[in-house]
Amino acid sequence: QVDKAEVEKGMDVGQLAVAAGFLPSMAEARRALKENSLSVNKEKVQEGYAVSPADLVNGKYIVLQRGKKNYFLVTVR
Repeated sequence: QVDKAEVEKGMDVGQLAVAAGFLPSMAEARRALKENSLSVNKEKVQEGYAVSPADLVNGKYIVLQRGKKNYFLVTVR
């Protein structure tokens, strides 16, 4: 779970992945972004991408994906 205030400020996608527990560290998040293997709501993202309220599904969910089979649902409260 992640606070809605963080997302409204424009949270970096790497920080979101680590804060939600999807990836173990920022180094791993940067590596995934460089490999172009990280997606937000099925859309590939690059380094420096900031998650915004426009990325929320039904106003409270974000789907993170790494590779083909590794999915993670983030609840924004």
